[in-house]
Amino acid sequence: MGTDEPQERPWPWLFAGLLLLLGLLVADASWAQPRGESLSRPSVALHYGVAPPIDELQAFDIAVIDPDHIADVTTLPRRHTAWYAYVSVVEMQPSRAVFRDVPAAWVRGENADWGSRLIDQAAPGWNDFFVARVIAPLWNRGYRGFFLDTLDSYHRFALTPQEKTAQEEALVALVNTLHERFPGIALIFNRGFEILPRLRGKVAMVAAESLYLRYDATASRYGEVPAADRDWLAAQLRRAQVEHKVPVLVIDYAPYAQRAAAREAAARIRADGFIPWVANGAHDILGVGDIEVEPRRIALVTDRAPGVDFQHSAAVRYLALPLHYLGYTIDVFDTAERNLPPKIADGRYAAIVTWFSQPVQAANAQFQSWLAGQLDAGLRLVMMQSPGIEVDSALGRRLGFAVFDQLDGELKAIARNPIVGIEAPPPLQARDARPLRVASATPVLRLAAAGGATIDAIGITPWGGFALAPYTITTGTLELGPRWIVDPIEFLRLALGAPAHPVPDVSTEAGRRLLLVHIDGDGFPSRAEMPGTPYASEALLREILMRYRIPHTMSVIQGEIAENGMYPELAPALEDIARRIFALSHVELASHSFSHPFYWRALAAARDDAAAKRYAQILNLRIPGYRFNLAAEIGGSATYIDRKLAPPDKRTKVFLWTGDTVPTTEAVAEADRAGLLNMNGGETLATRSAPTLALMSGLGLRRGAGLQVFAPNQNENLYTNNWTGPYYGYQRAIETFELTETPRRLKPINIYYHTYSASKQASLAALHRVYRWALAQPTVPVFASDYIRKVHDFHRLAIARDWRADVPTWRIRGDGELRTLRIGSGQAVDLAASRNVGGVGSGPGGRYLHLTDAASEVRLPAATVANPVHVREARGWLREFRRSDSGISFALHSYTQSGFTLAGAAGCRVSADGHELTAVRIDSSTASYELPAGEVSTTSKISRVDVICR
Repeated sequence: MGTDEPQERPWPWLFAGLLLLLGLLVADASWAQPRGESLSRPSVALHYGVAPPIDELQAFDIAVIDPDHIADVTTLPRRHTAWYAYVSVVEMQPSRAVFRDVPAAWVRGENADWGSRLIDQAAPGWNDFFVARVIAPLWNRGYRGFFLDTLDSYHRFALTPQEKTAQEEALVALVNTLHERFPGIALIFNRGFEILPRLRGKVAMVAAESLYLRYDATASRYGEVPAADRDWLAAQLRRAQVEHKVPVLVIDYAPYAQRAAAREAAARIRADGFIPWVANGAHDILGVGDIEVEPRRIALVTDRAPGVDFQHSAAVRYLALPLHYLGYTIDVFDTAERNLPPKIADGRYAAIVTWFSQPVQAANAQFQSWLAGQLDAGLRLVMMQSPGIEVDSALGRRLGFAVFDQLDGELKAIARNPIVGIEAPPPLQARDARPLRVASATPVLRLAAAGGATIDAIGITPWGGFALAPYTITTGTLELGPRWIVDPIEFLRLALGAPAHPVPDVSTEAGRRLLLVHIDGDGFPSRAEMPGTPYASEALLREILMRYRIPHTMSVIQGEIAENGMYPELAPALEDIARRIFALSHVELASHSFSHPFYWRALAAARDDAAAKRYAQILNLRIPGYRFNLAAEIGGSATYIDRKLAPPDKRTKVFLWTGDTVPTTEAVAEADRAGLLNMNGGETLATRSAPTLALMSGLGLRRGAGLQVFAPNQNENLYTNNWTGPYYGYQRAIETFELTETPRRLKPINIYYHTYSASKQASLAALHRVYRWALAQPTVPVFASDYIRKVHDFHRLAIARDWRADVPTWRIRGDGELRTLRIGSGQAVDLAASRNVGGVGSGPGGRYLHLTDAASEVRLPAATVANPVHVREARGWLREFRRSDSGISFALHSYTQSGFTLAGAAGCRVSADGHELTAVRIDSSTASYELPAGEVSTTSKISRVDVICR
């Protein structure tokens, strides 16, 4: 549309936005507030696939979904998003359950393109049928918005003016009935131009398909819209927008592989003043609209050894941490299981990353064709360790691989990126190298033999990248263990083409490193090696818990302390100790199971009595008369704690995995059903003698629909050679904490041990040393449940690019538990133009942005801007942040004594809860403030801070 076309005014959008708010039950209506280039109109997405990406769709203000594919609408995240049910009006698919009750007399034909039936809107009884059988059930399920499709399909059978008038009258009557029966209903029309003039105020939005790009369902073909059709539709949409004062949504079509074309079409639609949505013909991908969701999932494909759980597979052990640090989540697939999803190029996945030990064609003959299909659809590929494919196959040649004869002698690096050799030097014997060249590869490590032949060992390609053995990781000697040859974080950043969006970070809160303590209950009845030989649990209470009053998550094993456990005669004394521990205000309640399973999967496989008896002595504690039961282990043990040990104001929040910490999918689901957060597992054990990323684990692992959250650090058992000594070994956890802080902050500080650490003087001394070190660091102490929720939010968080802004602007939406984003050390941020961002501070590996709400916007300009007063760091977390011309205000939450540092606060007056604060330290740019200390409890303290700068 030309530049001399009439431009829409802002007030119709504001008016339409108010209409959209009615009846949507959306807690966050922030899209109706103009913010810089973020327009007042809502962003919209459509997804009709069988498994809609709910987490990603929460980035949009309105998401239209097929209600048949959502079992429980009440579980949808409604804080940011209004969920509209897709409803076809004039057409109905025979596959819909309700169609079997449609009388044959109502059917007026068929739309062969989609296989649907055309319904006579003027047929007696249709109005009541549609209201009662289609809309009312969806309304009762919780939907308040409806996308009414096929409103103009009556033109296919109503051929005379009289027939068309009858259909239009019926449709008008239908819409009026919907408003009468369902007060507050919000309707989006797909077309329906003929009936709009008679329904003023009853339509929230008008949509239309194919303004620039169209989809031919019959031929399964995409193409350009003819100019005449485009001009006619644009005129109709402009009339709806200007005369009827409703926002207009334009739905265009492009396959996922043509992402650039989709962005271009969306930009043209946006320039015309309409809301864009460009997706594929089936509407089963995340398309491009005013915002575009950043794909954050990685399909990690591997060939683990038989019987090895994904947690212990090389792919997860070595790649989870680098990928999580870069902001990606992982879904792990085993080629031998033949469970590869048919299509992952749907807007959720950023790439496929493989870790193979050998070609997988023998294990899965379909793998190469599957992989080729994903590449055709536009996904990137990163190959680690072994290509996995036959390099001399058609796919290998397509990727540019060329194989030649094995070389001999010593190799020389003729191209070597500084990221090579970070922990171990690359081997230079030709017999160790894979004789491959890769056309069009930008070398990260290229080697040459004496005769001049070259080998590509590590490279970046147009399709992604590769890092092949033996130039990825070396197992080293028995003493040294594994070491990375190439920096996996920087290599993956290059190969994945990691975008410039801010990265969610669970290690940090308000610029400070998190500190959490959690205790496995093992050894609760043990006797301590000290005068009077008290129980280890009594010593723990006296020596540790009453001395270090910071948040602790404490667990017990029911079978160790209860009267139906191993020591019924000790139950009264042990339960009394547990009650006193759980009564402490800074202790959070957790369960460590009923019988402490050592091998969860083996126990779950012991289906018959004989197997259960055979395994009983080696797979869990020997408890008379007990047979393994998931409900008893998880929910039942938590119920025992709540009923017999918990004070009135507390309940069990966390379940800590036991033994090998490899739960089954069913076990994780059982914890979810019991309302318990879960944690433990992972293999983070880097020390000065093994300072390697190869011994640092990721955040967790998806198991079915659930998530196993890994402990950030390992416990004292691993630092003491499985509790055989030296018993002071846990003091080496300090080395791990230091290595996971610099040069990158990879983990929070996690003090993690068992009750039996209080049974020996050496182990107690190690605990005191670790606590003193941790408390001397600038941290934000939290409970384990807080950290676990952050990891869950990391996996669910939606990050989307807002294309309406004139500088890169990112929309962040989640649960509000993860409140830190990391950007590059040199990256500028415009705090005044961002929303719900309380400040920024520098730290290891980058700058940390402090989010203050579950919905935030971050603007990252190319050049540095002068930011107004903001929070540089705080001992707590920020909520209810407000910025005005006169300064800022916020609520500061903390479990311990809180304080904060302001930047740009020269001349500002600062008060907390109405009392003026005096700066402890002031320089040219910063001022720090302390707040009064208070008792630590499982409920955070809140201080309301006002900063007035004029």
